[in-house]
Amino acid sequence: MSAQAPAGTLTITDARERCAAALAPVLPTDPDVLVNLVDAISPPVLMVGWDDPWLEPSGTCRFVARLVVYCWAGRLEPGEGVSVLEGLVAHVVQRMTADGYSWGQATVSAPRAYPFANIDYLASRVTYAVHVTTEGE
Repeated sequence: MSAQAPAGTLTITDARERCAAALAPVLPTDPDVLVNLVDAISPPVLMVGWDDPWLEPSGTCRFVARLVVYCWAGRLEPGEGVSVLEGLVAHVVQRMTADGYSWGQATVSAPRAYPFANIDYLASRVTYAVHVTTEGE
C-alpha cells in the first residue's frame, strides 16, 4: 500500500485539465486555450503542456511536474508582437493566481522565436512546478 498523496496534490491529467479550465476564455477577447498537442495553431493562443524534466520524484507515487503554458503571440513580423505576448503572459499569470488551486510561482521565458510546424512564432513559456501523483491515473 502506498502513502496517501498530500492535500492539494493533483493527478497528472487533473493538473493539465485544471490549468486549461483556469485559462479558459471568459470574455470574447480572451485567447483560445489548447489542451492537447496539435499540428497547427492560430495565434494569439495558449497551449497547455509539459516541460522537461516532466516528472521528478518527490516520494512514493508523487512527483514535481513541470506544467507549461506556451503563449503564442504570432508569426515573427514587424508590429505589436511583443505587446501581444506581454498581454498573454500577464493573462496567464493573473488567471492562474486567481484559480482556487495554489499553483505557486511561475517562471517565464523571455520572448523569442519558437518553431511550430516549420514556422517561427514569437512566443514565451510560463512554467509552474506542480506536485502530482500517478495514483488514480
